[in-house]
Amino acid sequence: KQIAAVQSSRAARVTVRHCSIYEMPRAGINISEGTWGGHVIEGCDVFDTVLETGDHGSFNSWGRDRFFGLKDVDPNTLTLGEHKGLPLLDAMETTVIRLNRWRCDHGWDIDLDDGSTNYHIYNNLCLRGGLKLREGFYRVAENNVIATNSLHPHVWYGASQDVVRRNIVAGPYKPVHMPAAWGKEIDSNFLHT
Repeated sequence: KQIAAVQSSRAARVTVRHCSIYEMPRAGINISEGTWGGHVIEGCDVFDTVLETGDHGSFNSWGRDRFFGLKDVDPNTLTLGEHKGLPLLDAMETTVIRLNRWRCDHGWDIDLDDGSTNYHIYNNLCLRGGLKLREGFYRVAENNVIATNSLHPHVWYGASQDVVRRNIVAGPYKPVHMPAAWGKEIDSNFLHT
């Protein structure tokens, strides 16, 4: 049940464009391990996903890169001081998710999980499950429409450098175990509650 229509692992510069993906037991598009990055996902229509599992999304990723779970490095300071380059050792290039339509009735529309790092998510339409950003670094989510849900910030690190701006969001944010300060910038979002 882990199958995805598009699965990328330890790859660079994969382009997924103009496809329709539906009726999937788990994710429609999945990126595991953020190694190398530079992917472009655009113009896709992904719906009726996560039909036989849970805790996933129409788009799903997990980072679990070298820094994830290091015992001797504080993840809350990974973008500062001597460790500032660690989050980008594996996710070297930005992965772009743009101009897509997502709908997940049993999870999140877009689910960046477990340290997913170095993403630019913009101009997407999220129809049901919203946008989840868990752990990770250097993620920008802007100009998206989250039509019936919200932003789900989960367990962000203190120095994540995340930016969430200029999105239209249908309801209040749904945080889980968040620090006092949320990322680099969360501003100019229109919340319709």
